[in-house]
Amino acid sequence: MRWPAILALAAALAALVVADRLAPEVDDAAPAADAGLVRSGFSSTGGSTWFCVGGVGGTGGSRQDVVVVNTSGDELRGSVRFFPAVPLGGQSQQWPPTRVDVIVGPYARLAIDPAATAAQFAAELANFAEVFVAAEVRLDGAGGLVTQEVALGDASDVSPCTTSASSVWHFATASTRRDARVRLSLLNPFSDNAVVDLAFVTDEGRRAPVAYQGLVVPANALAVLDLGSEVTRREQVSVSVEARSGNLVASALQSFNGDLGLSGVSLRTGAPQAAEQWLFPLGVAGADTGAANSFVVFNPGTAEARVDLSVELDASLRARGVPPFELTVPPGQRVEVAFFPPLAGEAHPTSGIDVVAATTRILPSERYWVSVRSFNEVAVVAERLRTSEADLPVEVSILAGRIAGSARGVLPLPRSGGPPSIVALVNPSLETISRLSLEVLTAEGWSPLAGLEDLEIRPRQRLVLDVSNRLRPEVLALRFEASEPLVASYAGPAGIRAAEAVPELESLSELEHLLF
Repeated sequence: MRWPAILALAAALAALVVADRLAPEVDDAAPAADAGLVRSGFSSTGGSTWFCVGGVGGTGGSRQDVVVVNTSGDELRGSVRFFPAVPLGGQSQQWPPTRVDVIVGPYARLAIDPAATAAQFAAELANFAEVFVAAEVRLDGAGGLVTQEVALGDASDVSPCTTSASSVWHFATASTRRDARVRLSLLNPFSDNAVVDLAFVTDEGRRAPVAYQGLVVPANALAVLDLGSEVTRREQVSVSVEARSGNLVASALQSFNGDLGLSGVSLRTGAPQAAEQWLFPLGVAGADTGAANSFVVFNPGTAEARVDLSVELDASLRARGVPPFELTVPPGQRVEVAFFPPLAGEAHPTSGIDVVAATTRILPSERYWVSVRSFNEVAVVAERLRTSEADLPVEVSILAGRIAGSARGVLPLPRSGGPPSIVALVNPSLETISRLSLEVLTAEGWSPLAGLEDLEIRPRQRLVLDVSNRLRPEVLALRFEASEPLVASYAGPAGIRAAEAVPELESLSELEHLLF
């Protein structure tokens, strides 16, 4: 049976969309799980499959958009499978997946409302206050990339979707205190059931709630867990998801309701592996914006990790230098390095133990980037938690570090909430200068960004670009091309709505190959 589908399109763009209703027993040729697939990015040479997980829509004021950007001059064809789930107590009820076919024109952007689309096939979904819908986007051609935008009330965030599935996922930081909520989404887009165990690290130690042991995520289904139902009232908590069988994709939707002075939402995919090195291009001590940062280092392994967290000042401040923070992270534990300038940080979720105060070494006015490195070959996971008091109420952003650089990458611009204010690019090499140029994408194609066609970043230095007045409303994305791999991120005002550049897979290089 054929059904029409109506998808939200960006202004002045058109796409052909055909939808198919899938019966519950239909597999729709689910892709085979690949345990070794842990890199994520877009391909310049062939097709790709993207997983957008963690977003929520419904009648309660939440909204989710999956956005496909075609960076090429050729028409891009593909399909999208939707996996709906409705929260039920601390877990969720699954609905059968559905599918639509899509065509995105050259240099165009297609926005899809997953909850509204799913409700066209299951009308009862339109009556729920919250409907979580994961999306699997399969693109047949090169140059396509996919992001996800989510809004809860007035708060919003943007996150690149992932091309990775894994049997392991880690989240270094989350909060379940009384003003906070964490919903963990587990997507199994494959043809076999996945069986998973969840473990948590709080100030009281490691926990493995019985309700989250041997949890079955059915084939071709999405499971949503409200972590606060089992791990209650914790300022900070680290999370590990490990599959006994099968692969899946895990994302966390963190929200704060304002009761303790902090509001906002942050969506991110977990880390599919621990690593010996992580890099964060965005950093500012933040007295001028009332911002507070925490860098949380989580050791999910069974051996002690000896870690240096290095604060690298921007070029004009490098003469002063900052000694690295030498951290010892016990197995199954975490350590937090906190940057709290004066009059900031009251609303910031902070662990009650194992917190290192960085403000004694970093002046409030200084701008920096951060690298995390394990020196005894024990892999860790690192994330940055940022809160900003620039606008009341305080807002929140959680950003994972990067374990690889790329010579080419794209920064898709969000459709709502305004364009990014800054772009930060780090050259992690110890000895090689990286030369780069930036371009912007509009409906007419790619063109140089005036004044930024020939730039240089010296070894182990960062370039921060203020792009707030350089991006016209019709710009869909930014692209960089460099002679040496870079790590790039971008953020809105006060560092909120931060996101990573989407790397080109063919130009990726692991940091360990760049730093030594």
